[in-house]
Amino acid sequence: MAVAINIPVGNPNIPSDRPESIAPTNNATRAYVTMRNTGRVSVVDLMALREIDPQHLRPRHQPEFSNLSYRRSNN
Repeated sequence: MAVAINIPVGNPNIPSDRPESIAPTNNATRAYVTMRNTGRVSVVDLMALREIDPQHLRPRHQPEFSNLSYRRSNN
């Protein structure tokens, strides 16, 4: 398979934050790229050919995950 275009993803300041696998959506407008060794997923806009800032994907009503607490149930 030939490479048609390279789209930079991940954090360039983290050497281990490199692409591993890619999964395009059914309508081919976005692709989800798993990042090796960091557990992150990058989202690529396939129409604009660039990585989407994850802050723009979060709905306004959704809280920041860093502010959430987890309490295990004893049931």
